[in-house]
Amino acid sequence: EYINQAHNELLARYSAILKRKREVEKSITAKQQQLHENQQQLAEQFQQLNALQQQRTAVLQRLAQEIGGAQQRMSKLQDEQQAKQALLDGMARLQKQRQARKQQTAKKRELAWQHENQSIDAQRDDRTQSPVASAPLTGGFATAKGQLPWPVRGKREHSFGKTLSDSAIKAQGVTIAAPSGALVQSIYSGQVIFADWFGGQGLLAIVDHGDGYWSLYGHNQSLLKSVGARVSAGEAIATVGNSGGRDEPALYFEIRARGKPSDPAKWCSRS
Repeated sequence: EYINQAHNELLARYSAILKRKREVEKSITAKQQQLHENQQQLAEQFQQLNALQQQRTAVLQRLAQEIGGAQQRMSKLQDEQQAKQALLDGMARLQKQRQARKQQTAKKRELAWQHENQSIDAQRDDRTQSPVASAPLTGGFATAKGQLPWPVRGKREHSFGKTLSDSAIKAQGVTIAAPSGALVQSIYSGQVIFADWFGGQGLLAIVDHGDGYWSLYGHNQSLLKSVGARVSAGEAIATVGNSGGRDEPALYFEIRARGKPSDPAKWCSRS
C-alpha cells in the first residue's frame, strides 16, 4: 500500500511537471509568434520610413530645383530689365544730343537771318517763312492721356506693376495675348527710333512721340518699320509673334514718360 501511494504521488508529480512543461512550451510558442509579428511590423515600419525618407529627399531636390530655377528666372528678368534700361538711357542721351544740335543750328540760322535783315518787319517775315527744324511735339502726347487706342486687341495677361512669374520683379508694361500675325499699331504719331532684336523682348520696336514720351512693342513676329520712319497714330508697325522665348503669341507693350515706365492702362482706353 505504501508503495502504491508513493507510485501515485510520483505519477501525480510527473503529470504536474508535464502539464507545466506544456504550459511553458505554449507560452514560448506564443511569445515566439508575437516576436515574429513584431519583427514583421518593424520591417514594414522600416520600409514605410525608408519610403518617406525617399519622398522627402525627392521633395527637397524638387524644391531646390524650383528655387534654383526661380532664382535663374529672376536673375534673367533683372538682367533683361537692366539691359533695356541701359538701352533706353543711351537712346535718350542720343535724342537729347540731337535735339541740342538742332536747337543750336536753328539758333545760328535765326542769328544769321537777323543779321541779314535790317527791319523788324523783315525779321518777323523771315522767321515766319524760315525752314527752322521743328521740335518734337510738346504736350501733344500728354494731352491724349486716357484717350489713346491699345496697339492690338487681345487679353491682357500681365498688368503693369504686377510681379512676374515667381520672382520679385515687377512688370514695367503689359502683355497682351493676341493671334500670331495680328497687326501691331502705333498708339500715337511719332518716329521709330529702334527696330531690332533685343534679348528677351525678341523683335522690339520703339516709337518716340516727342517731349520724352516713348512706346515700346516687343515679342513681335516681324517689324514693318525701320529706324527713322515717321508713323501716324494707328499705323501698323509690326505683327504679333512669340519672339524672345515666349510659348504663345503676345505683344509686350510699354509706355515711357521721360525715361520712367508708366501704366499703359492710364493712357489707353479705346479698343
